[in-house]
Amino acid sequence: MGVSGPVSTSRCDAERTGASVASVTFKANRLLKRDTTVEARSGESLQAVAMRRGLPIGDACGGNAACSTCHCYVIEGDDGLSELAESEDLALDKARQVRMESRLACQARITKRDADLVVVVSDEGLLAFEREHAE
Repeated sequence: MGVSGPVSTSRCDAERTGASVASVTFKANRLLKRDTTVEARSGESLQAVAMRRGLPIGDACGGNAACSTCHCYVIEGDDGLSELAESEDLALDKARQVRMESRLACQARITKRDADLVVVVSDEGLLAFEREHAE
């Protein structure tokens, strides 16, 4: 069920068109064999970025902050993301192993052009992905 990588994209095309582009690196884990860096546009959620590339992350509620299956840790570049909203904070109360850098990937949106983020998907997010994609 592992996802191979790395997936890497260039900023050149987006910069030529003037689009806001950020770089998001999803750290290797037991389902993702290598660190994977993907391009993201301003306003895009971390969950949308991961799902667009087929990277493992939970999605039980469809991105509505009603669960915590997309729980992740933003270990670098959190200043390039939207602020933590009250609904996200409440949903994080359901998560396991919450830390200062915890975010729900469905609610954390890219806000800064040329942001460089590093994200670790929580064990909870990986387990949810496995349950949602059981064969």
